[in-house]
Amino acid sequence: MTEFTKCSNAVDDIEAGLRAMADDGVPVPAKKAALDKCKELSEEFEPRILKLKKKADEKDPGKQIYGEAMVTKVLALYERFDEASTHVADVEATVISQYKPFEAAKREEAAKAALMTQEEQLKRAERLRQIEAEAAAADEQRRQEAAQAEVDRQRRYEEALEAAAKAQEELEVQHEEEKKEREEIEQYLNSTPSRQLLRTGVLKLHANCMAKGKAANRDGLRDFDDSIRSLHVFVKNLAGHPDSMEMKHMRYSNENFAKEIMGRGEGCLEVLYSLGYRPAGFGESRFLILEEIDPINRYKDWEMWWDEIKWTRDYLEGLTDSMRNHRRGVATGEYDIMQYLPIIKGTRFDVIPMQVPVIQSAMQGLYS
Repeated sequence: MTEFTKCSNAVDDIEAGLRAMADDGVPVPAKKAALDKCKELSEEFEPRILKLKKKADEKDPGKQIYGEAMVTKVLALYERFDEASTHVADVEATVISQYKPFEAAKREEAAKAALMTQEEQLKRAERLRQIEAEAAAADEQRRQEAAQAEVDRQRRYEEALEAAAKAQEELEVQHEEEKKEREEIEQYLNSTPSRQLLRTGVLKLHANCMAKGKAANRDGLRDFDDSIRSLHVFVKNLAGHPDSMEMKHMRYSNENFAKEIMGRGEGCLEVLYSLGYRPAGFGESRFLILEEIDPINRYKDWEMWWDEIKWTRDYLEGLTDSMRNHRRGVATGEYDIMQYLPIIKGTRFDVIPMQVPVIQSAMQGLYS
């Protein structure tokens, strides 16, 4: 675009702005914007149009650069610019006077906006302070909670140490008591013949079952019969599987052993002691271990021990037969356990004469 075209377009814009300022339908703020635009264009293009006019007014043929037609256009453009610039100066006061109320309202709106902005900034600052205060309070609460958690953790740790020390102390006391009890049991077992242990166990078991049956209003003799049967099955399994580690090592915590043997009542331990079982372990790890005699170096002693197990098996079987026959009416009168207990004769064991034929046949030939 040539310089002339640019200047011509600027003059067109100024004249368009003057028409807008003269139009009553154009809002005053738009007129003020047109005035400002016209003044801006006038200030910017006045030196440029004067420069074009100077070139058009050149009289020296050697320096002339415009032809006659171009000179005419430039001079006409200058006339239009001069007239428009003069007209802008004439209407400036009128437009400004019309715009003053709008300018005041604008300043008022700007002041209100500034005030609102200031208030908003104050609110934002207050909210920020509130957020910072809440964050600080939350941090303090977390710090206090962490400190309390550490106190609680330390307390639990100390309580755990105290409980562990107390448990260890109780365990040591329990072990000491069990050790003392074990020594008393060992002393008792070492000084008591096996059939005396069996006799004691059967008597205790009978008394216990009869007492429980009476208290529960049920047949105590049946409970005693069930207990003897369980012991008979146990001894029968032992006689049938003498090398079984399961039979030689019975844990108190074993569910079947606890229910079928130990759960039958007081007296069962003496029966097991009579077979050679001895207590071992402590606490929850307590168990009974069968102390079997070495069959290689002490064969005769082992043979007597083995015969004693088989004798006990047959004795318990005969005892259950005696109770069964008593209930069937084969034997009359009240059942008397004292008639069916093994007794000691001298240094050997034997069985007193039985009234029930089944027991007599079961015991016949044993240790005769």
